[in-house]
Amino acid sequence: MTDQISTSYDCHACLKKSSQKPWISIDCPEGIINSCSYLCYKRSLDHIPKKHLHLIINKEDFSLPMPNIRTRHIEPLTETDINQLSDDDYSNYKSLLEEDIVEDYSSDETDESTDYDY
Repeated sequence: MTDQISTSYDCHACLKKSSQKPWISIDCPEGIINSCSYLCYKRSLDHIPKKHLHLIINKEDFSLPMPNIRTRHIEPLTETDINQLSDDDYSNYKSLLEEDIVEDYSSDETDESTDYDY
């Protein structure tokens, strides 16, 4: 499928001409839409089908066409709530938050079967 990727293209959003490989190429019904960056890709979403992961030509370049988004497993407490914690509870809370942050940033797994709506 990568043979469809042009080495010379005009970005759909900013119209910049480039001889480099596009950041993303999407095979839409109206034709291939190339974007030179994530921001240009986002600006082009009005011209791309809502569910389009299966239409991406250069899938090997990234796991998902969006920045990593952190999801928290533990809800942060307000300053008032934190001030009401005992020392032991506060220490436990900090440990849980640190584990949550480390887990989010050390995990590189993605579910390729999920089709995200953008």
